[in-house]
Amino acid sequence: MSGAARAMLLLGVGCGCAVAAFIGAQACIVAPPLDLPVVSHRPIILHDAVQPSADSFLTEWPDPNIGFVAPVQFFDPDPVYTWAVFVDYDGTQQSPTLLFYPPASPPSALDGGVMLLPFKLDPASTSPPIDLTQCHRIELRVAHDFLPNAQGLRDYHTFDPVGGDSVTWFYVPSGCSGYDAGFLASPLDAQGDSLPLVVEGGPPAGGGDP
Repeated sequence: MSGAARAMLLLGVGCGCAVAAFIGAQACIVAPPLDLPVVSHRPIILHDAVQPSADSFLTEWPDPNIGFVAPVQFFDPDPVYTWAVFVDYDGTQQSPTLLFYPPASPPSALDGGVMLLPFKLDPASTSPPIDLTQCHRIELRVAHDFLPNAQGLRDYHTFDPVGGDSVTWFYVPSGCSGYDAGFLASPLDAQGDSLPLVVEGGPPAGGGDP
């Protein structure tokens, strides 16, 4: 084989290898990942750790200086939440009055995804005052957010599609008349035990956003 022919053959082989290498390199290029939708998770109350315990009736009202504490588990790196406290909500109020209505906000302190959510209830400072001779139902609801009601105001008793969690304490002093009147039934089943309350700085009557 002449030198010229040998050179042409080597050139052809080299070009073929280059083309094969280029095709192989193209085949190894990984497509960028698709942008996955951000999924929010509902907050979970650690019921076994709430204080005072909700596993039994409260025969004495918690010390107003200590109040109630609920550990809440969050699963999102930057969670947003809101919460509300009701006393004797019976499910018949179209726009219940709230004790507390903090705006949606990120938790101020998380430890392993758990935040302590405290609130205090001084029976003498609510309006009207809480009658400690009667039974009462104290309900904490924690949610990603709450849905609007028929009036377009936020209904702090209805979770949004992401969801939320709730815990209920039952205050049952000696001689409580509500005990025999179905007080311990579901809030949606109970009738006539409603005691809407509001503390200073709470929302206007109607239970909507301030």
